[in-house]
Amino acid sequence: MDFVLDWAGGHIGLIEATCGVLGSLTGAPLRDASQDWIIQREAAQRLPRNMTVQTECGKIWAGLSEIERGALMDLSTPGGEAPLPAIAALRSKHLLLGDNDEAPRPFCRLFGQFLAQQSALVRPGAQGVRVDVGTGEVTVDGRTTEALTNLEYRLLLLLYGQLGKICDKYQVVEAVWGQDYMDTVDDARIEKLVSRLRAKIEPDPTNPRYLMTLRGRGYKLVGAVSQGIPTDRQSHVSASSSVICKLRVKSSRT
Repeated sequence: MDFVLDWAGGHIGLIEATCGVLGSLTGAPLRDASQDWIIQREAAQRLPRNMTVQTECGKIWAGLSEIERGALMDLSTPGGEAPLPAIAALRSKHLLLGDNDEAPRPFCRLFGQFLAQQSALVRPGAQGVRVDVGTGEVTVDGRTTEALTNLEYRLLLLLYGQLGKICDKYQVVEAVWGQDYMDTVDDARIEKLVSRLRAKIEPDPTNPRYLMTLRGRGYKLVGAVSQGIPTDRQSHVSASSSVICKLRVKSSRT
């Protein structure tokens, strides 16, 4: 419960998304503390790139005024301050935590990470690939790309959330098609999707600068605008995934 409240606050849509991710990872009904820690660590890895999370945060963002958006982005920067009326308005909407004597902070971790994304989008002189999850708009070096299909956007969002990190084919299939397709989507289908996305975001798709293929390992996005989403080392992900698989096997036998 503490994990859900920390990441989702009291927002129904974010709570459902967080519980959904935890549910997809949970094994046996009874686990020890170390197993819960591993599951929560993996959930923390998946939640920022979850499509429902991005959609719900985008809805909150779309419902704010320009002044309220500016105040949130100011507060998301170290030492940032915002006008008191804007802070009061955001508190009335339950988007900020903290008493009047405390520094205001986002109501949950997921929305705080979303604000870091928005701050990166407006950073002066920022180059590379940018994804505005509020509008779904994708720009490369300041230019809006051709509209992406749903699958292309899901792939880009996965890579964007793992900036500079390798995403293997299992992560791609789960994020783009869903876990039910894990055994039916082959390498050729993934590569075709990567090629389509590369054609839309690369100035020269035959000589990619941003969407890289690492043969036998996976794909990664480089040179993109950092959106402040923390990522864990691949070794931790592999270790946690291994334990999660064991938990699922144990659960299926009970």
